[in-house]
Amino acid sequence: MLHRLFLMLSLCLSITLSAQQLISIKGNVTDTSQSFALNNASIVLSRSTDSVIVAFVRADAKGNFEIKQVPKGSYQLLISYPRYADYADLVKVEADVDLGILNMITKAVALETVIVRASPIRMKGDTLSFLADSFKVREGDNVEELLKRLPGLRVNSKGEITAQGQQVRKVLVDGDEFFGDDPTLATRNIRADMVKEVQVFDKKSDQATFTGVDDGETEKTINLKLKDEAKNGYFGKIAAGGGLKDNYKNELMANLFKGKRKISAYGLMSNVDRAGLDWGDEKNYGGSMNVTTEMAEGGGIMIMQRGDELDYNSNSRNEGLPRAFTGGVNFTDKWNENKHSINGSFRYRDISASGGSRTTSQFILPDTQYFNNETTNTEASRVQSRLSLNYDLQIDSSQSILIRANSAFGKSQIHNTFESEALDPNGNPVNRSTRTTTNDENSNAVNTSLLWRKKFEKRGRTLSANLTYGYNKTVGEGFLDNVNTFFKGGVLFGRDTTDQLKTNNVLGNTYSTRLAVTEGIGKKGIIEWNYQYNRQTNESERLSFDKVNGNYDQLNKQFSNQFNFQSNTHNTGIGYRYSDRKLKAGLGGNIAFSDWQQDDLLKDTTRNINFTNFLGRGNVSYTLKPQSNLDFNYNARTQNPNINQLQPIQDNLNPLFIVVGNPDLKLSFNQDFRLSYNEYKVLTSRNIYTSLFFNTISNAFSQSEEVDSLGRRVSQTINVNGNYNMGGYFYFSKGIGEKKNFYLNTNGNFNANRFKNLVNGIDNITNNNNVSLGFGIGYYNEKKLNFNIEFEAGYNTSKSSIRPDATTRFWTM
Repeated sequence: MLHRLFLMLSLCLSITLSAQQLISIKGNVTDTSQSFALNNASIVLSRSTDSVIVAFVRADAKGNFEIKQVPKGSYQLLISYPRYADYADLVKVEADVDLGILNMITKAVALETVIVRASPIRMKGDTLSFLADSFKVREGDNVEELLKRLPGLRVNSKGEITAQGQQVRKVLVDGDEFFGDDPTLATRNIRADMVKEVQVFDKKSDQATFTGVDDGETEKTINLKLKDEAKNGYFGKIAAGGGLKDNYKNELMANLFKGKRKISAYGLMSNVDRAGLDWGDEKNYGGSMNVTTEMAEGGGIMIMQRGDELDYNSNSRNEGLPRAFTGGVNFTDKWNENKHSINGSFRYRDISASGGSRTTSQFILPDTQYFNNETTNTEASRVQSRLSLNYDLQIDSSQSILIRANSAFGKSQIHNTFESEALDPNGNPVNRSTRTTTNDENSNAVNTSLLWRKKFEKRGRTLSANLTYGYNKTVGEGFLDNVNTFFKGGVLFGRDTTDQLKTNNVLGNTYSTRLAVTEGIGKKGIIEWNYQYNRQTNESERLSFDKVNGNYDQLNKQFSNQFNFQSNTHNTGIGYRYSDRKLKAGLGGNIAFSDWQQDDLLKDTTRNINFTNFLGRGNVSYTLKPQSNLDFNYNARTQNPNINQLQPIQDNLNPLFIVVGNPDLKLSFNQDFRLSYNEYKVLTSRNIYTSLFFNTISNAFSQSEEVDSLGRRVSQTINVNGNYNMGGYFYFSKGIGEKKNFYLNTNGNFNANRFKNLVNGIDNITNNNNVSLGFGIGYYNEKKLNFNIEFEAGYNTSKSSIRPDATTRFWTM
């Protein structure tokens, strides 16, 4: 009995104490002239920490209001009244608060006298937007420094941008391309204070943007919207400098912006900067000794280049002491009420580099292991130029024509020397190799496309047609001089030499046409049917000539091929897109029927190969609440083996590593699942982005390698099952303090993948896992101090089934 009485008294005391801690807030809402009260005004009190609403009241007939029983803390007070601008204020409650008379002004007056600040981050549809002035940078900083301060974006030392865990492929300026596909020219040469807004989105293809039905072709893109005052006038930069003797780096960037007309030019002379191509420009310049043909995801055909010792792209573009002379001009204009729009650019590069590297590798076999040490020295030079032009004509309000054309020309000279040795676990030599390769190559390519689009009066009804043509030509010649020596038990066993002239000539033409029809279904749906036809012809000649009596005139058929290739592909599919205020969803699929014909002129044989490809896609995006989205994406596709993988010939560019084709390869089937969530809270400056993905491949292309006791390897592509890749990514940032000047962020990701191959006929399953975690803290004060500190560490493991005792573990920071 006493026990129960004690509990009741304690409970009453607790309630009493709690009641004593509750506080009231009162005030009076009036017009600015104080001539009359704003009766029935809406008053909302919410916690400043998480925007949760604590109380809602209305003003009485005299404009008075009172909010009772408010716990101590910081709150956001919001007062609303018809035809009046909202009144917002931060209120710190420690005792009873009388706010007195709160004056409100009409919206008309507010528009004339008040600057209204919008949310620094907002989500509109699929586009995430950042107001640039809300993220302070130093005076004179470029856009790259601004991007480093935006939540969810990261920029590495090369200027490569990652947004929400995915690499950004393109940076636009006011929706227009800026020097093609080298984003660093925009991010490093445009001042941050010129930018009004930074938009991040997944850019769809031109046809998908027009029809509104997703075709699965997207690339992560940033658009820099400039301030009005930045669109008129001159700006630029000049930088000149050097370091040690004979070192220099001189830069020039000049811009003339006048309304919709933009002219930009740049130049660079340097022998201290990275001389390699930026961000995938490699595909636009030059070819290689290993040109292959492969089925594209949409059922089309594309020319691919496989890196090798003779290919400047794979060995020299980021290595050595550089000397670079580069420059370019970009032009954009719109006129006649934007009915005409043109964008063009020209770029030139003269790059040379010399350098060396040393690599130590460990090869783990089922019953043994050996170590390989290799030293490489490279001398390379390349001259390149590229011209591109885009023209968009709005014929009338319902139809338009888009023309794209670009050309690339390249000339390269590469000289490589390699010295390697393979050692057994006891340090005894297994083999030694000295190899020299050279390659002189000229290449050019032209690609053009025309897209006609027509909209009809009925909602969602459109018709579009696309025509494309591509041409590429590569002429190359190089030498391979190789000497191998082999040992058994550390004793010299044998020796072989290779002295060959290698020629490479490729001529290709590609034709394609695509027709798409859409129709509105109900008020929120669109359905699309599409058909595409592709035709490609390709003449390829890769010849190896042995040196006999001082002349390279004896054809080596084992390492040569000469063939004419042609393909025809019919691709058709259907897609559906649903869109309302909160829910957006799409579903579609395509099927492609392809036939390849390969005429082997050296062997006088013909091979016919038929493929049936399937591509599926689905996506759902749901807006849970303002500034909060949940997205799910699914993509499925089949992939064909390329010609080099199928063709039963040997590649001896490295005589210790022979590659052999496999004509029995099957299609692989790839499925990708991705779930992501994004949220931003304005009052607390809190941003959350997280994603999960899973990728699985059936009949994946892998390698079967046979390694003999002398360290020689023979590799062939095979199909395997059980390969997968899965992982996740998260990013969290939050402002701290009343003005949110301090901010904290953390990010992390994990990846786990399973890869299967064959080593000397034994199944080998390799499991690779890595996890990383990063932290950052920063502070900005426009007039006093700005700083940002970030740290990231990752842990990696790799384990193979053939040698589970030889697990690889390492840290990265």
